[in-house]
Amino acid sequence: MTYFSQICRKTFSNLQKTTISSLLSQKKCNFVVLKHKTSDNNRNLMIYILLTTLPMMVSAFWCIILTDDYLRYRSMQRMFIALFAATCTVLYAGHYVFFNHYTDIIPLTDSLYAAAQLTVFPLYYIYLDFSQSAMTLTTRRKAVLLLPACCIGLVTAVLYILMGKSECRLFITEFLYDARISALSGLPLVMAVTHCVARVVFLLQIPLTLYYGIHIIRLHGREVDAIYADTEGRRMNHPRLTFIIFITTCVVSIISAVAGRESFLKGSLLPLALPSLLFSALIWMLCHDAHLMRENLHNTEKTEEAEYQEDNDTTEPATQIAPSSTPTDHIDILSKRIDQLMREEHFYLKPDLKISDIAERLATNRNYIHQAINQRMGVSFAEYINSQRITHAQQLLSTQPDIQITRLMLICGYTNLGSFYRNFKLYTGMSLSAYAKKYEKEKV
Repeated sequence: MTYFSQICRKTFSNLQKTTISSLLSQKKCNFVVLKHKTSDNNRNLMIYILLTTLPMMVSAFWCIILTDDYLRYRSMQRMFIALFAATCTVLYAGHYVFFNHYTDIIPLTDSLYAAAQLTVFPLYYIYLDFSQSAMTLTTRRKAVLLLPACCIGLVTAVLYILMGKSECRLFITEFLYDARISALSGLPLVMAVTHCVARVVFLLQIPLTLYYGIHIIRLHGREVDAIYADTEGRRMNHPRLTFIIFITTCVVSIISAVAGRESFLKGSLLPLALPSLLFSALIWMLCHDAHLMRENLHNTEKTEEAEYQEDNDTTEPATQIAPSSTPTDHIDILSKRIDQLMREEHFYLKPDLKISDIAERLATNRNYIHQAINQRMGVSFAEYINSQRITHAQQLLSTQPDIQITRLMLICGYTNLGSFYRNFKLYTGMSLSAYAKKYEKEKV
């Protein structure tokens, strides 16, 4: 107990006093760049410190940004992504302490690291679940996902408290840095077994999170396209790239967990650089997308259902579409009414148009609108609206070739120039500037 409390008191003072020269004096450090005090080795040392620090700094940066987002919007989804960033910060702080051989404070940071390691993937999965309109995780299931992290973290902290100074040093030297278990007995052996169990649980979490995470991301994209015409800020900006990095990171995480942290202490900088840069890129992309997303579908569903119910309570029965004899006939009639609404009123030009706006205008259910567009027209709501907006933009360009791009964007119902450019190229097969040049040549 005394030894563990001394470690806690000395943590901040040790972090403040540590310099590069103290790293060079570490006798236990077997990394090749620390063996010589030449200028090349000093440069490699700086790169080594940067690689061990980068994921922690990226996580800490986004922890601050996302915490501010949560305080402003008070969204549960933002709270969990902020907790994800904070947990990543703790996790990579443990890596930083380990790789730079701050052995005096490892008993403290390793307890936090053990809990953070088993918390990262469940937190991200919970965050993804909030992006769905119908969440699958209850409060009990969330607690079950986080239970292994709490248990392993608590057991690790208790064992460090019970172990004496010599036992802690033996465990750190023999198991954490050399991955040897033969010289351990008693509490150090129990600690080694606990770490092995944590590693197995971590290896089980990765493929499960990967499978369900990719499923939720794809489902989220389809739901956004089914509800909104303007999808900017409501879905991941680069879903394909996110898939690639997500899958690659899970594979590297599995390899790293099997190999153990001690395997990255020997050899060149490349084995350490790959996971460091990859994890930093993944954390940056995931947190950046979360920061840009304006709202989640779960809150949108509840808000729109309340608004629709309120509108229905005040809608006169005569204005509603009379249900036909069969659901199929009703959907056919509704699809014609939607086409008529777009053709006569140019309803697709309404900024930030949602499928609930059409349902309100036609005094019907949003699910019927979705069926009419998706089943009868064979496209999503976003594709249906944006294709008509771009067709309208083409007509305006043919009659007003000198129209300003910003004005053209606003007339066509867009509020984001990037979204306008992206959809124009998607539905015409060429950029806006290339289309304008081609039209001028055809006109001449």
